[in-house]
Amino acid sequence: MSSWVALPQEVTQIQHGRATLEAIDLLRWVKMKDFDVKRVLVDNGSAADVMSWEVFLGLKISPSKIKPVTTPLHGFGGATVIPEGTIELPVTLDTYPASVIIMTSFILVKAPMAYNAIYGRPLLNAARAVVSTHHQVMKFPTSRGVGCVRGDQQVSRRCYVDSISIKNTVMMLDLERPNGQIEPSELTEDVIIAKDQVLKIMPPSTGTGEI
Repeated sequence: MSSWVALPQEVTQIQHGRATLEAIDLLRWVKMKDFDVKRVLVDNGSAADVMSWEVFLGLKISPSKIKPVTTPLHGFGGATVIPEGTIELPVTLDTYPASVIIMTSFILVKAPMAYNAIYGRPLLNAARAVVSTHHQVMKFPTSRGVGCVRGDQQVSRRCYVDSISIKNTVMMLDLERPNGQIEPSELTEDVIIAKDQVLKIMPPSTGTGEI
């Protein structure tokens, strides 16, 4: 293993009672565009990077920058949510002076979420990040050494309570097909994007648009 991914040998006051095998509960804050954003989940199990609509509005970005998405989100409760689209933003992972800027395409969702955003595999792969859920740490290489961001256990507990109270945070992404279209032979894939969220993704060969 490369030296830059070496993880701390001692960790203090980190609780693992609710930790999953794939997610860091929360980052203290991250920089999107020119704003610091809190309540961000880092999830190795997420097939997409997701942002709440409220955060998008707070970033003061022109809606003309949004790219359309026609894929509906179906809640377990029967509700259907259409994503507002996707938006590409610069995300700064920063532990001065080691920092890196990643252009990230977020799916914008108008739905109850305990988190402001979810960092999934697309962003983590682009940053070449290494995530340790045991240490609640994410490391990434930069031109000025190794950057390191940590989870915030206190804020995470509040988000966990919020997620329990939100009934529609479990969502499935199901690609609709026109009437009469032949069903694809491939199976759909359920991908957990957070503790309480699931994406159901059809294979690209179905001919539907990418997100």
